[in-house]
Amino acid sequence: MRVLRIGISTLAVFLLSAWFLAGSARAQTCTAPGVCGGQTASGCFCDNRCLQPGFQDCCSDVLTACKVPVISTLAPTTGSTAGGYTATVTGNNFDNSNTAGTSVVTTVTIGGQSCQLGARSTTSLGCAVPEGSGRNHNVTVTTTWTTYLGVQTLTGTSPTAATRFSYSPPQLSALVPSPMPTIGGTLTISGSSLGASGASVTVAGASCPVTSQTHTQVQCTMAAGTGTNRSVVLTVGGQTSNALAINYAPPGISGFGGPRGTAGGTALTITGANFGPPSAVLTVTVHGAACPVSSHDQTQITCTLPAGQGSVPVVVTVGGQSSPAASFTYNAPTVSSVTPTVLPTTGGTLTIQGSDFGTSGTVTIDGASCAVTSHAQTQVVCSAPAGVGVGHVVTLTVSGQSASGSVSYAAPTLSSLSASSRPTQGGATVTLAGTNLGASGASVSIGGLNCPVSSQTHAQVRCTLPEGQGTGLPVVLTVGGQASNSLLFAYDAPQITGLSPAVAPTSGGSLTIDGANFGVFGATVTVAGADCPVIGGSHTTIACLAPEGVGLDQPVVVTVAGQVSAPALLDREAPSLSSMSPDHGPMAGGTVLTFSGTNFGASGATITVGGSACPVISNSHTSATCTLPSGSGKDLPVVLSVGGQSSNSLLFD
Repeated sequence: MRVLRIGISTLAVFLLSAWFLAGSARAQTCTAPGVCGGQTASGCFCDNRCLQPGFQDCCSDVLTACKVPVISTLAPTTGSTAGGYTATVTGNNFDNSNTAGTSVVTTVTIGGQSCQLGARSTTSLGCAVPEGSGRNHNVTVTTTWTTYLGVQTLTGTSPTAATRFSYSPPQLSALVPSPMPTIGGTLTISGSSLGASGASVTVAGASCPVTSQTHTQVQCTMAAGTGTNRSVVLTVGGQTSNALAINYAPPGISGFGGPRGTAGGTALTITGANFGPPSAVLTVTVHGAACPVSSHDQTQITCTLPAGQGSVPVVVTVGGQSSPAASFTYNAPTVSSVTPTVLPTTGGTLTIQGSDFGTSGTVTIDGASCAVTSHAQTQVVCSAPAGVGVGHVVTLTVSGQSASGSVSYAAPTLSSLSASSRPTQGGATVTLAGTNLGASGASVSIGGLNCPVSSQTHAQVRCTLPEGQGTGLPVVLTVGGQASNSLLFAYDAPQITGLSPAVAPTSGGSLTIDGANFGVFGATVTVAGADCPVIGGSHTTIACLAPEGVGLDQPVVVTVAGQVSAPALLDREAPSLSSMSPDHGPMAGGTVLTFSGTNFGASGATITVGGSACPVISNSHTSATCTLPSGSGKDLPVVLSVGGQSSNSLLFD
């Protein structure tokens, strides 16, 4: 039985080997379509054709096997570079097994990358699209067969463009920062389908080297530059994105350095940001005038300051972009001298010297215009207006910036004085001639009294004489706070035109003197050298109490402030006898005669009786006594004489 068993086993091995050898012999004839060689026949167990070369069995007891996967459709055919979404491949021969216990493994790739399978059947495969980029990627379905005879791999590939997969082209949505500083820096690009790697970025055609990359964000190092609307484009997997425009930041000015003289020609340093690389074409204007650039970098510019004045705008332009205007202020003017220091009141040429006067400006003297006739950086000449006074402020203004000096007008000088009359009662016109008398505002004093000005020029002033009196009175003209030299003025001397009464009693009494220039106060009157006390008066009339006196042609003199009138002559009334007692007497004389009458004078009277002296014992203005001289006769004339005037006569027996 043992021998028998061994023999049976040996026989089985032999028969099986013979069967394979026979199949080998048939392999050369089993290649027609419909058999294993065509991989479409049924009823054929294709051992060696599918698994091991050299063996092929065209048996009819095995189901269909060894078929290559065929792809019919792909959906979707496009998608984000991030992957992770499901793509569905339809077709056939995706997943077979046979009755001989064959094991089949099915895999899918997109662009050579594994697409992780999910839902599956023999005609449909779902897989998670891997991340990637690019277009027209082949999709492959691979079945790997494993049997006791070995392993065989069969692959089906996208047969048409419609079954190839394309990743979405990159789409840019945002750029940060925008604008980019002109010094360059990290540019962050946001978007979609940017890929996980392999992206390249250009800015205006120049490379922006990528430093990091995700499907939604790429960072690259943007080069220094200037300008606007620089096109940013990202390329990944052979696909180019839409273009976004980025601007470099416009230049900005933060400060200035260097001299600021209005003559210009000095180096102006401008500090700020975004001035661009040294290779950039950059211009600077100062109030619209070119400031030629000698050098610049991203944060500093040096240019040659043009002439100018005041506060002006400075603008930097680079890459077609201009900075906001920054205010630059030239030096304020400085006045070192003003000549002449004293001007005539008629005005004249004024020269102002100093620095930083700019190219134009205005000059005022205490606010009044001094018309500029020439203007240079260090000297301004103007025509000063007429004026008076001292310490006037000369202001030079250049574009709102001012500097000042001072100038005075000359003091007035009087050369002559004239008046047609000089009555003490005033009212006459006094004419003063001279220089620098001013055009207005003068005042004149005569002896300290105001002489109201009626007209005024720089060379002549007229005023109305105030009432006054005296001689040697100082006449002074004052204008602009400056007083002239003085001229001496004398009022007319007093003048007597009449006396009332013209003949006065010897006892004196009220005397009225008519005339002119009797002054304001302090007039004195004398009659024959004796005081005639003033009791009232005016410029044309004086009343005084005439002293007692006798005689004819007594000089009446009026004195006012040292000026003496020509004398007027006053006569005294002649003596007049009205009675005598007794009117007779012894021839031996010795009898006292008493007389009554008027104007006998206070003293100095003489009496004669019949031509003989009757010695006066007493004498008053209305009575007199004398001692009768010896004599004889009847109807002797008795006469009283005083001051050279004789009375009427009375008869004495």
